[in-house]
Amino acid sequence: MMPGFLRLFTGDEAVIALGVRYSSIAFFFAPVIMAELCFEKLFQAIGRMNETMAALLCGSITNIILDPVLIFGRGPCPMLGSSGAALATGIGQCVTLSVYLMIYCTHRFPVQLRLSCIKPDWRLDAKLYSIGVPAILNLALPSVLVSFLNSLLAAYSQGYVVILGIYYKLQTFLYLPAGGIVQGMSGSPIIQDGRLVGAVTHVFIEDTAKGYGIFADEMYSKTSELAESTIENAG
Repeated sequence: MMPGFLRLFTGDEAVIALGVRYSSIAFFFAPVIMAELCFEKLFQAIGRMNETMAALLCGSITNIILDPVLIFGRGPCPMLGSSGAALATGIGQCVTLSVYLMIYCTHRFPVQLRLSCIKPDWRLDAKLYSIGVPAILNLALPSVLVSFLNSLLAAYSQGYVVILGIYYKLQTFLYLPAGGIVQGMSGSPIIQDGRLVGAVTHVFIEDTAKGYGIFADEMYSKTSELAESTIENAG
């Protein structure tokens, strides 16, 4: 599948071979990425943003250090090229997940994970997906758009593809801090006596200690109504 996908952007077989090699190793770490994202959202939901930032920093710094070591072969490590880049990324993600697990196992959290609670519930799954599908599409559409633009530009010149890639990376670099500020100002959980009672909706710029919030029961009520109406309309 990957060779066909990569041929949408380039006809250079050497580049395609490098891409296949990289993706084969990167996809191996997919379960680690999913577990890492679950813990990231868990920590964010209970307001442990400092730990989240620390875990992500540990993984990112590990990735930065290992990239030149594994790509170019430094010290006892052989030169692995694109495989080394993928391996460095995967190891960085493993480090992030390990930090999350260490913090989770050594601290008390208001949300506890138990295997006994992992039971199939198709009705609950349908409600979750009815709410989550718009978010999934919101995350997927930019990637689909970039892939479409790359396939168009590749027909003219690889230079255009490189320029688009640089632009997209710069845009992402500028967008992430802005998104972090917005997330930090709104949507943060309100915890009282170890219980989730609501979430922040708006914060005053001139006084960030003040703002508006919404109660958890109101969020649950509105979410249930939305899920039920969505399921009814789909049926």
